[in-house]
Amino acid sequence: MRACPEQAIVGAARWMHTILHALCTGCENCLPPCPENCITFLPAAPLHDSRPTPTVV
Repeated sequence: MRACPEQAIVGAARWMHTILHALCTGCENCLPPCPENCITFLPAAPLHDSRPTPTVV
C-alpha cells in the first residue's frame, strides 16, 4: 500500500494485505485509504521486566 512511508504493508491489489509489525511506526497513514476499514491500532502491552530490582543500601 502506497500510503505507508515505511513500506510495512505487503499484499497485492484485490488480495489480503499484511502489516509487518516490525516496520510499522504507528503513523496511521494507512487508515484513510484502507477500502475495508479493517485496520485497528491497539495500545501495545507493556513489556514485563523479569530482572530482580536491585536493593539500594
